[in-house]
This record gives sequence, C-alpha cells and structure tokens, in this order.
Amino acid sequence: MVLITKRNKTSLRSAVKFIIVRILRRVRLYIAVSTWYRRVFYKQDRRIETEIRQLKKELAVQKSGKTSWSDDSDGYVAVSRLAATNDDVFKIFKRSIDYREVVGHDSKEQGQLFLDIIKTEGKDLLQFLPKFRENDMYGYPITYNYEVGEFSPTTLGYVKILADLTNIFGDLSHFDIVEIGGGYGGQCKIISDVYHFKSYSIVDLDAILPLIQKYLTTLDVKNVIYESQYGINQEKEYDLLISNYAFSECVKSVQNQYIQGILSRSKRGYITYDFDGPSSENLPYNKEEIIQILSKKHAIHIADERPKTDVNFNIIWDDTII
Repeated sequence: MVLITKRNKTSLRSAVKFIIVRILRRVRLYIAVSTWYRRVFYKQDRRIETEIRQLKKELAVQKSGKTSWSDDSDGYVAVSRLAATNDDVFKIFKRSIDYREVVGHDSKEQGQLFLDIIKTEGKDLLQFLPKFRENDMYGYPITYNYEVGEFSPTTLGYVKILADLTNIFGDLSHFDIVEIGGGYGGQCKIISDVYHFKSYSIVDLDAILPLIQKYLTTLDVKNVIYESQYGINQEKEYDLLISNYAFSECVKSVQNQYIQGILSRSKRGYITYDFDGPSSENLPYNKEEIIQILSKKHAIHIADERPKTDVNFNIIWDDTII
C-alpha cells in the first residue's frame, strides 16, 4: 500500500507539473502575441484616434449652422471623412465609438429581435444570408453569433427593413429608389442583394457622401446616385422613398426642403420617425405636426416601429393603390 501511495503522489506531482508548464507556455504565448499586437497596431490605432480628435476640433470651429441632430456629433462626421480617404480608418470605422453614436449602436438583443421578425415575415430572404453577410466584411463592425451565423445587429436591422418593404410594396426591381440619410450605404447594399433597382439615390451631407460612395463601390453596388442635400433634383420622381431616422432628425427648415423636393414626388414611402417632442423651429416636426403635413400629400398609414424602441413609429404610403 505504501508503494502504491508513493506512485500515486509521484503521478500527481507529474500531472500538476505538466499542467503548470502548459499554462506557463500559454501565458508566455499570450504575452508575446499581445506585445506584437501592441507594437504593430497600437501606434496605428492611437494615430487614427489622434486624427479623429483633431478633425473634430476643426469641425467644431467650422460649424456655422445646424441642420440635423447628427450635426452635434462631430465625431461621426470626422470618422466618415477620414474613412473615405484613409484606408486604415476604412478598415475599422464601424468600431469607432464616435461613429456608433449615430450608426451601428444596436445591441445583440436588438439583433435577435430583428432576426425573429425576419424568420417569421421574411423567410424568403434567408436564402440571401451569405450575400447579406458581405455587409460585415468592411469597417470591422461588432458582430455576434446568432443561430444563422455571425452578423452585426445593424445588418440584421437592414434585412428586417427589407422584409418590411417587400411585404408592403412587393417586388422592388426596376424601382427608382431614394434614401434620405444613407449612413455608410448599408441599406442600399442589402436591397441590391435581392432586387435590381433602376436607380438608388442617396441624399446626405457633403461630408458623408464620399464614404458611402467608397463603401458601395468597394462592394460593387451598381446604379447608385449620390446627391447632396443642398442639390436635390427637384424634377425627378421616385417609386419609393426610404428614411431610417435621418429625415426625423432634421430641423424643420431642412425637412421642408425634403418634403417639397422628395417626399411629395415619391409614390411610396417608408419612414422610421424618432421624434415626438415639443414644437420648435429649431427641432424636427413632432408626430402630430408631421402627420398633418404628410396627410395632405399622401394617404399615409402610421404603424409602431418593430421592434419597438422609445417613441419611434413608421410613416407609410402607397399612392399606386387605388
């Protein structure tokens, strides 16, 4: 019995020693990799953040007037401008905290809610998931593992909106589409994966459009028109207007330009509206005001946003229905 006990102790000591050695090797490997990462990437990341901070200061000095709530986020504009001209920033812009203040701040749980709606109301879109995943190939977005694979919640949100558009308006092929506020072009890319639209006009700030153009060109999305909010084509008519929050974040004077130049010329509309505050010239139209204005131009339908967040609601119309 004594001999067996000694052997057991020897075996135990050997096993513990083996485990400790393995752990130490992994720790040393981790330290080595971390040190290499810091040497290679930290200086680059720090340089990028320095450039963003500097450009934010310049934008704050240059700013003379406010046209939308996102104008308050100089970081969003700064990252967009840098990503359009700097390939290093383009590789990671979706990770930037400054950028995610405006675009890409959906949580993992919101992504699951989007997916639940897609699975029940957009089943035909599930076959396009490999194409939709391309939207997460650039910009290094925050992604999560869902039952359908790795996706960013933002991409799933765009797919959910496409499901809504398809269910409400049917086939979008050969449509002249216009989107107010294009972000980085994600909604356009997702729609292009399923439908061959005739044209897709994106109206946004001059500082944002170069990133959208670079992003969609990189993904080889065709038939896209990039329009400044100050140069709206007053003669063109559209089959479908889309705006995910952007229209509702413009001050009244800018909203009036969009209403006259785009909304009144769009046969169909799908707007997600996220303002229902007090009435003021320095704010967007509130819910009661915007419903009253648009009801004079279209037979609009008001629906709760799904999944419901805050006071958000959808404004929908289809003038082609008699």
